[in-house]
Amino acid sequence: MFLNRQQAGLLLAKKLQSSLPEKGPDSSQYVVVALPRGGVPVAAEIAETFKCQIDVLVSKKIHAIGNEELAIGAMSSDGTMALNSRSAYFTGTPSSYIDAQVKYLTSETKRREDHLRRSAGLNAQNYIGKWTIVVDDGIATGLTALVAVKALRQKGAAGVVLACPVMSEQASNEMSRVADGVVSLLALPNLAAVGFYYQDFHQLTDEEVVALLRNVGAPHCSAQ
Repeated sequence: MFLNRQQAGLLLAKKLQSSLPEKGPDSSQYVVVALPRGGVPVAAEIAETFKCQIDVLVSKKIHAIGNEELAIGAMSSDGTMALNSRSAYFTGTPSSYIDAQVKYLTSETKRREDHLRRSAGLNAQNYIGKWTIVVDDGIATGLTALVAVKALRQKGAAGVVLACPVMSEQASNEMSRVADGVVSLLALPNLAAVGFYYQDFHQLTDEEVVALLRNVGAPHCSAQ
């Protein structure tokens, strides 16, 4: 169990130092891409450790009609989508509902990304030819992470590594087929709720997220 997301980020950064693909660049040349909100504290520790840039990529789940616990897909701000066709079929989800969700979530994720970047003073990255580390605080189904990997490929990233403190074995295996590397501290066959693996797993506010993003790379001076 992790004390909090920050501690998990420090531990994950240490593991990444020996686990990044050999074909990739030096760690300082990566861009760390956080999945808000929970992925930001984890990603901030990695970016600080590697002394590299940080960015955000917002992806949101498409939920089954009337069931907020069941995700049938996910969307990112550039219109990249991952759809679990099997779940959509067995829940009887009509294509008109999916189309409406795609339109709404594409707009909503872009609005959220723009807000976080603007508030934290971040510039949107040009990912062409760059290697990236996608970071979240926990992955169960992997749909939002899958969308993030696909979106970064669409943006021209040369390589995408997925890093997460805790994930399901199923998600780890599936993501290994689409990412250039998958690094986790815990990969479990039966993943309980992600919060079970953290002593402190409080819901982050936008203010906390913005402060973390803004402080990455800022000089830390002790009081005189």
